[in-house]
Amino acid sequence: MCNECGNCTQFCPYASEPCHDKFTLFQTAEDMAESKNPGVLFLDADHVRVRMAEERTAYWRHDMRHMFRLLAAKAVISNPQRYGFLLKREHLYPVIPHTEVNVTTSIDNLAQFAKSKGITYAQLKDANPWLRDSSLQNKSGRTYVLKIPTQAGMHYDPKKTVPHNKAWVIN
Repeated sequence: MCNECGNCTQFCPYASEPCHDKFTLFQTAEDMAESKNPGVLFLDADHVRVRMAEERTAYWRHDMRHMFRLLAAKAVISNPQRYGFLLKREHLYPVIPHTEVNVTTSIDNLAQFAKSKGITYAQLKDANPWLRDSSLQNKSGRTYVLKIPTQAGMHYDPKKTVPHNKAWVIN
């Protein structure tokens, strides 16, 4: 972990520049507010504040073992090969091609709606995990955007999967 000593490139005890690729362990809320580094601040025995890269800061109630698991998962996801995870394109999930349908009214039966779009209810739910029920109630007239998988998206070649980050794969 980085302590923001400012001596990264000259004589840091780590083999890299910690301010760029390691989490900072902040001592106070003021230290975290003054820094732009990703890092963690333990507020008390049950609460932690975490900042991941340029993202906003999140507050969590935590069990200490989960915090370190989260940090380990972040490190592995950032550079899987460094930790011995040699992934191939076919190991990744592809982005499923879809069209979008704007919905401003209620849908009483999502299974029938899916069928009218040429897909199954399961495919509709997979593409729209935020749907929690077998219907979509919309009393306020809000616009919902439903993803409808295309026929091309029903069949894909795993070897043609394009990774979100090219550093994740070895082929």
